[in-house]
Amino acid sequence: MPPSAVTAPTPIPSAVDRRSVPDPAAARWSAVAGAALVLLVWTALRARAPGSLEQAWLLAIASRRSEGLTEVMLTLIRAHSAVVGLLVLASLALLVCYRRWADAAQLLCVGLTVGALVPLVKHTLRLARPEALALMPVSGYGFPSGHTAAAAAGVAMVLIAAARCGVALPARIAAAVLGTAWVAAVAISRLYLGAHYPSDVLASLALMATCLCAYRVLRAKAVSGAVRVQPVQPWANTIR
Repeated sequence: MPPSAVTAPTPIPSAVDRRSVPDPAAARWSAVAGAALVLLVWTALRARAPGSLEQAWLLAIASRRSEGLTEVMLTLIRAHSAVVGLLVLASLALLVCYRRWADAAQLLCVGLTVGALVPLVKHTLRLARPEALALMPVSGYGFPSGHTAAAAAGVAMVLIAAARCGVALPARIAAAVLGTAWVAAVAISRLYLGAHYPSDVLASLALMATCLCAYRVLRAKAVSGAVRVQPVQPWANTIR
């Protein structure tokens, strides 16, 4: 070959080559949240006898009850379904407005997964509620807390949607603070009203965290680098 003829097959970005993007942090947090959920299940199975630590916590909370505070807690629970519904609709509407179709579908799947797992776990473990301390009619099994899980899911969906759509950081911080306060208020109300044990509430948060971390792991695998490589013909870059 003459010295002047040099072949340099330089790849030109063209065709999409999808590669999985690892997210080790999400995988680690998913394992941590899952381990916490298993630990809470083990605790709930062992610690609901009279005189247990959970019983002591509920009795301490019941000693702080008052007529005005009880009405506040009952009002909060009455508004729970409407608030969660608005949070879910707001998150999906935001994603649709920004044409984030894949994110909307994934968040909807996360919400439906949490909604399906809560009754599944309830009917699998069949752990009773603290009915003797209940200030309102309660029925069904108590572990985990469906109200707390729904509140956490609604807030998480809004925060994720805001991040995906590039909402300003101050607005996202304010939403996170308000959302955390809302979830905490719901969790405390379930304990105050005697509808759940502390492990019920903590397990619902661990379940939500596990689903969110699993969502992050799956999303990281779905996200791919758009590396376009055009097939190079042997004579394309030959200098004659």
